Amino acid sequence: MTAPFAYDRVGKIYDTLTFPAEWFVSKHRKEILLFSKGLILEVGFGTGNSIKNYPPNSQVVAIEVSRGMLKRATFKLKENKRDFELILADISYLPFRDDSFDTLFSSLVMCTASDPISKLQEMRRISKNEGKLLMIEHVKSKNKVLGYWMDKANPLVAPLDNINRETVESLKKAGWRIEQDKNLAYDIFKAIVAKNSQQN
Repeated sequence: MTAPFAYDRVGKIYDTLTFPAEWFVSKHRKEILLFSKGLILEVGFGTGNSIKNYPPNSQVVAIEVSRGMLKRATFKLKENKRDFELILADISYLPFRDDSFDTLFSSLVMCTASDPISKLQEMRRISKNEGKLLMIEHVKSKNKVLGYWMDKANPLVAPLDNINRETVESLKKAGWRIEQDKNLAYDIFKAIVAKNSQQN
């Protein structure tokens, strides 16, 4: 099952499914988005739960691979009276020129993306020099016992999620420079700030 089709199927109940975690994620999205500036691209907009977390007057372009999720996000934009540009697009082939955005943001996206390093490289392509990537992600624990069991359990939740991603290492391999690697819940949930620097 492809990701767009899978998320189209759960789009109508996605907010209900994610409600238990949304209060936690929303708080930390709001905090990390204080680092955003200029033209912002959100990758993996989903049903638009992040709309309320952006500072006032933020200039936001948002992409989502699922048409069903994007449809729900459109309703939320109207309800919240925000003027974001929404685009149906795949993170693998972002429809933007090089050096287009000052800030990129994603929330629980790399845990679902196939081949995350190539996608992080594509995101870096459209980031301006010294541009920032802000992320809220869950990752594999560095605790050997917990990490082992996360590897064992991962096939049960894939492909809709992956609980054993090493996103910080993937960012480094994709050429991003880590500025912040903050643990939000043990070392499984993180707030990450990375910079696109030509010094890499």
